Amino acid sequence: MKTLLKIAVVVIVLIVGIQAANMLMVKKQAKDRVTTIMEGWAAGGTSADGHIQEAVCMWLEGTKYPSDNELLLQASREFDEWRKAKKLHRKIASFEIERVKAQSLFSAEEVHVFVRIEGETYGMKVVEDEPIEWLQ
Repeated sequence: MKTLLKIAVVVIVLIVGIQAANMLMVKKQAKDRVTTIMEGWAAGGTSADGHIQEAVCMWLEGTKYPSDNELLLQASREFDEWRKAKKLHRKIASFEIERVKAQSLFSAEEVHVFVRIEGETYGMKVVEDEPIEWLQ
């Protein structure tokens, strides 16, 4: 009986450890995704250059390159609307990732990333393979 209890404890510790490692990886991926968006946005502003194109693709679904030009055009319009919602449809001078928070201890499907843009903090909801949304 003691052996079964020890095995159960080891299994539980392993599961919790794997979940924690997964959570850290997903939080890092969300932070990296938002950082790439913000860097492209800061470099490209409202132009149609490669920096903003990469930002749009990362915003849309977390990829650096569009799967097709029609999707890129639609995503670009949606990205502009997303920025306009916070009156940020312009080139930004500075940003800083303040914190990254997974919404569940056991599921890392949704991560909130808080970014300071030119002195004001904005929250973003990051879900893998989906467009990023504002929290507020």
